[in-house]
Amino acid sequence: MLRLAQPQRFLHASSRSLKVIVPSVQSRSFSWSRTRCSSLDDWTRTIQAQATTMHDTADLNKARQVLLVLPKLSGPSSKVACSRSLIDKHNGEDVIALQRGSNMPLGSELVLFNPLLSESTLGADGTERSFGPPGGLDQRMWAGGSFEFEQGKQLKVGQDVQCNVTVESVLLKQGAKTGTMVLVTRKLVYEGAEGIVSTERRTHIYRKQRPADQRKYVPPPADKRPKATEVEEKPSDFGFDYHATRAALFRYSAATFNAHRIHLDPEYCRNEEGHPDCLVHGPLTATLLLNLIATAAREASGQVKSFEYRATSPLTVEQIVRLRGGWQDHDRKQASLWALNEAGTVCMTAKATLF
Repeated sequence: MLRLAQPQRFLHASSRSLKVIVPSVQSRSFSWSRTRCSSLDDWTRTIQAQATTMHDTADLNKARQVLLVLPKLSGPSSKVACSRSLIDKHNGEDVIALQRGSNMPLGSELVLFNPLLSESTLGADGTERSFGPPGGLDQRMWAGGSFEFEQGKQLKVGQDVQCNVTVESVLLKQGAKTGTMVLVTRKLVYEGAEGIVSTERRTHIYRKQRPADQRKYVPPPADKRPKATEVEEKPSDFGFDYHATRAALFRYSAATFNAHRIHLDPEYCRNEEGHPDCLVHGPLTATLLLNLIATAAREASGQVKSFEYRATSPLTVEQIVRLRGGWQDHDRKQASLWALNEAGTVCMTAKATLF
């Protein structure tokens, strides 16, 4: 039986947030259509009463594709991750060295189990609608997520992988400027030959598209352009710079089978989404920060135990992304991380703990 945190129906909520508690479900095939649901609360009950088990292979070609997008953070972090310089991406020699049985690049969970849906089912913005709510809330944004890793385990190239998915929470928010927003959080448990390898949570925001007369990008006046924030001056213990090129965005979209136009179509971004150019994928930025802390962890003789991130502002293509981190304790078991754009705006924050 589904239990609601509040007795009110979703469509009648005002300035409050309403959270639905996920029920215990059996693993079974997941198939539904949002057109069958007459309202948001009906849809919520339907989607949270389902679970799915998916199967994929951590194939060598996918691993090499991902590796070519990531920075080459090899060697001690004191020499690489602490250089705060522009780091080259992996090259052909690196991908040849990656073979069956090697560890998958860290964060590869984000590029596995891609929805294989026909083009006719995609939204106007190119996104798939598997977990999108009804009611015209068609604009999707990646809000954040987290990872919990099992000690000593990592996905291996060539390994068969199972993913168990449930919708953990649905949260409705009403904002004076943003209007109705629905935050959908999924829980994904990844299992390989050694059992559970990692547990991921990812949250998407769904909202209505802005009115047609408010969609175009309008450059801000010179005196109102973003300025460097105080965080830019915040001391950091490790970090590197990454060039978010169009080629990198295309390659990451291809690796994730993601047709979302905000990453690929600059005219669409300017005319329909109000952005100056294409945007860097949220999961790509998260993967960069995850690899940063993993590199720093190796110097501290540790391994990443948990990693939680939140997107705070868009990152635009062809900019230098500054990825930084700092230890929060003397034992180097806790760290905070952040990503800044060229203006110094914090675009993603994260925190991590080590084994």
